[in-house]
Amino acid sequence: FSNITTPTLQAAWLAELLLGNIELPSDMEYLVLKEKLWRREKLTYAGDARAYLIQLHQIRYWDSLLNDVGAVAKRKKSGMGPVVDAFMNFFVPVYSSDYKTITTGEWKENSTEQTEKGVKTSFLLDWCILTGSIGVIAYLCSIV
Repeated sequence: FSNITTPTLQAAWLAELLLGNIELPSDMEYLVLKEKLWRREKLTYAGDARAYLIQLHQIRYWDSLLNDVGAVAKRKKSGMGPVVDAFMNFFVPVYSSDYKTITTGEWKENSTEQTEKGVKTSFLLDWCILTGSIGVIAYLCSIV
């Protein structure tokens, strides 16, 4: 909880829940157990703090909140196509300003910022686009 983004996204998620735009999953106890097991496996260095320590994994948590409400989790958009977007989502730092439209609610009016609720974004797909593009560029440079 190191910055204003976490409580802002939590408030947006809670507002969507209270408005009836999202529903709590029927298998919520299972999902909580699954998260606990993940934390025990991945956050072994955190000791007793793993229940509330999310700083290193806060973007994963933010993505989860956005997925629940149906907002696109990949916030970096270049306007220059999927290769540059993938590069930006991997290598450009995440800023609170990337979530401005979530804070204002403008994301609901922009179809490019909406996705199906509960759909997780594939960073593997972005990584494949990025590495494939780098491979093509390297090949083209080698034959010139």
